[in-house]
Amino acid sequence: MEDGFLPKNLAAAIGDVIRAGVAWSVELSDEHADAIRDLCGERLQEVGFDENYNPNEKGRLLESLMDKLFIG
Repeated sequence: MEDGFLPKNLAAAIGDVIRAGVAWSVELSDEHADAIRDLCGERLQEVGFDENYNPNEKGRLLESLMDKLFIG
């Protein structure tokens, strides 16, 4: 497990979006949205739950991001 909240590959993916100059609205390809959502899901399993398997603050943030990236 990595020291930071976000693993390097997830932080890099989000950083790419930020560097592209996107502030409040983001357009991602389906493939990029899927990839970021998958990375969030992996991180959720690592840091997103308390001792009773309830989502903690990090988990709620990750779940929210995953919901926003859902392609349905």
